[in-house]
Amino acid sequence: MSNYYLLLFLQPRKTRTSDFSQWRREIFSMLLELTPHMYLDAVDDPDTETNKYRHVNVYRLTESTSPPTDSQIETQLLYLHSGNHHLSAFHWHIYSSIAETRLAEPLSAHTVVTVGITIPTTDAAELDRWYAQEHMPALATVRGWQAGTRLQLLSTSSSSKPEKDVVEYATPYLAIHEWAERNELGGEAWKKAVFTPWSERIMTELQSAPVHRHVWVRV
Repeated sequence: MSNYYLLLFLQPRKTRTSDFSQWRREIFSMLLELTPHMYLDAVDDPDTETNKYRHVNVYRLTESTSPPTDSQIETQLLYLHSGNHHLSAFHWHIYSSIAETRLAEPLSAHTVVTVGITIPTTDAAELDRWYAQEHMPALATVRGWQAGTRLQLLSTSSSSKPEKDVVEYATPYLAIHEWAERNELGGEAWKKAVFTPWSERIMTELQSAPVHRHVWVRV
């Protein structure tokens, strides 16, 4: 069954950080009428070019539910934005799922790595084969890897402010990798899984923009 995913990037006001964590859970899950999937905070170094936001709410909808329109999301967020003054900026991406690989259920990932890839649509079939035949099976052998979800971009919002520095970079294809707290992410087993000739071809010959990688923790 296909799913739609809403990635809602949030930038709290400095004066509201103390109650932001609770607010992001209760208010958005109620008003957006979406199924909360993950609440994530960034732990990697901020990148001035791509990684603008340090907080993202991930919501999931089954295929029986149409994805929310930009106007529906914006109406809800602008109401919250003006009424509660928790946010200084927000931005969102809407994706449809391509494939999901999970080792077991239930899972409660601690670390989440998002990897965005930009390639021509003419090469999408090879990207699909690489993920299905090599990359996901290889990651499944690395200690702590729990799941990988592949997504394709449907739409992205404009900035909630005119400045470009509050728009999170969006790639046509996104993978969400979930890891247990104890893992070998970045270790020798991980390197063996990801640094292969086929991976090199995908990353150097097919990509038309740099990989957009973000590391988060679940909160």
